[in-house]
Amino acid sequence: MRCQPSAEVVTGRTVVLALHKNVGGCQFCSILRGMAEPKTERSNCRFTVQGSDGKPLLVVQLYQDTIPALKGASFGFDLLGGTRVEAAKKLAEMLNEHVLDMFVTTGGKSV
Repeated sequence: MRCQPSAEVVTGRTVVLALHKNVGGCQFCSILRGMAEPKTERSNCRFTVQGSDGKPLLVVQLYQDTIPALKGASFGFDLLGGTRVEAAKKLAEMLNEHVLDMFVTTGGKSV
């Protein structure tokens, strides 16, 4: 069965959904359903301090590659100028004591 577009015009994110009356057997409809449902993926992580030209960086390391959107990605935080390595290490230690995991939500509204 083919999808039949309706004549309705709606603004925002619902445009594409409103243009489809038959949400059922086609590949486009399954893509729409996947886009409409937010998916949250989590991974345990830890914070470390790395140096770059004498400037400490706060780096997030994942224990496992359980978040496909982040596979092969590196991420971290630049710290304010003048932050000493000792202060950065304290910050990483505090975050490691209080942060359980990180998450990424794709599709749907952001947090």
